[in-house]
Amino acid sequence: MKYAYVTLLSTNDYIIGVLGLKHSLNRVNCQYPFIVIVTQDISTDTIKILEDNNIQYKIVNTIYFPETPGFNPKRYITCANKLYLYTFTEYEKVMFIDADCIVTFNIDFMFDYPAPVFYASNIYTEEYPAGDLWGGLFIIEPDENLFKRFMVRYKFFFTDEQLLNSYYQKKDIYVYKYFWFVIHEPFQKKYWQRYNLTNAEEVKDFINHSLYKLMQDIPFFKDVIPHERGLYEKK
Repeated sequence: MKYAYVTLLSTNDYIIGVLGLKHSLNRVNCQYPFIVIVTQDISTDTIKILEDNNIQYKIVNTIYFPETPGFNPKRYITCANKLYLYTFTEYEKVMFIDADCIVTFNIDFMFDYPAPVFYASNIYTEEYPAGDLWGGLFIIEPDENLFKRFMVRYKFFFTDEQLLNSYYQKKDIYVYKYFWFVIHEPFQKKYWQRYNLTNAEEVKDFINHSLYKLMQDIPFFKDVIPHERGLYEKK
């Protein structure tokens, strides 16, 4: 298989998000494999949930960004493990998607873009030389040599986006300027926590029937989504 979708599970409470992301990909008929990068912090009970739901996973040695009090809690410092994406060399391209995302439309077409592919609210310009690449959804071509370089560099950054922006600054990348086909949670308390979703069946039912409501809760999506409820929810 040429392509794969990949997410990261580095805290046990994100397992419901992983289940929701997987269901959302299936629901819109995305055809490529879904794989979870699992850190050593994850419990055997959580791994069993992945297995019970037939979700592929790859356990990795946990790495951490430097911790700065008041800046990057555990879920941010463990985002360094996204870098393992570059080790998936059995695939030509892989798309990383944060586990707190829900896919609302088939996004297989994005693999046709020339990698690397990122969303950016600002592009590299003389006025904005740092750029603003988002680490929540991006596509790369795996490269073990680049992974080894990142293993040296990551200790000098606090977040995945700082590292990615530093490396890809002024490089030739494909930038997409819209992402309403993927819901990303901007809140500290995630949708499964706000709506008390505790298992696979509950999160599947929520995604099948309550996506429009969720999108109305998020200011950005409330302003930009196509306002047809039937596009998002099953009858």
